[in-house]
Amino acid sequence: MAYRQPAFMYNHHAADEITDLADITTTSSLLTDDEKRMLIDRRVGDLAVWGVTAESYIQFDFGAGVVVNRMVIPEGHSLMGEGLEIEYDDHAGFTSPTVLDSWTQSSVATGVIDRELAVTSERFWRLTALATGAGDYEVGEVWFGIYRELSTTDGSAVDPRFESNYASQITEVVFPGGEAAVELGAARRVFSLSIKNVEGGGTNWTVLQVVQKTGRVTPFYYWPPDDDEPGPYLVKLSEDGFRVQEFSSPSVSTRYQIDLKMIEQLL
Repeated sequence: MAYRQPAFMYNHHAADEITDLADITTTSSLLTDDEKRMLIDRRVGDLAVWGVTAESYIQFDFGAGVVVNRMVIPEGHSLMGEGLEIEYDDHAGFTSPTVLDSWTQSSVATGVIDRELAVTSERFWRLTALATGAGDYEVGEVWFGIYRELSTTDGSAVDPRFESNYASQITEVVFPGGEAAVELGAARRVFSLSIKNVEGGGTNWTVLQVVQKTGRVTPFYYWPPDDDEPGPYLVKLSEDGFRVQEFSSPSVSTRYQIDLKMIEQLL
């Protein structure tokens, strides 16, 4: 295990900025409206089917320049072994595109795709599969957003006793000699995080306040402090966030402790 600062991504520009499904386009109009909704509904279980031709793409028109520094595709996709590109342009026809990232996806791993990108602001974005796959490509979501790592410059600190565990999804009957259990679904990851000495109005305060206000309803991506579990994990708050002033009589600035409990979303 190596420690890293925890991070969040709650922006999902395709869901937040797009109000007309016509602003999501693809090669040869291969995506139905229902499949377009699957790309932006913040649910990872339904897979949109797209692409059989060479250089098949999914394109998003965010309407105005939006800041992007991360792209995430949840696990369950069928992009194994494919050459992929992320590019952007200020024209819908991509007459002068800039390739921001290019890679070959692992041929065996169906896990989450997490691509760190140079900070860029642009209107039109594409994810392109460069070759013709053996069959249709399937993806659950395509998140373009902003990766926000908690800062240490304001003096705040993460309590080292953060939780990273599992919540079983079972139905159970207890008998005198033991228990009989049936698994209803895969165990979900659960996390807890306590951040101390957070300065009111500071950078960390701003990030954590959005998580506290929206995280019970709207899923977000979370990168835990333990890099043995690289994530990211799509989570919600499992209970309302807890925030308390740390000092009864602050002499310089008000500081807070903020506690979060999160549970993985697999729908």
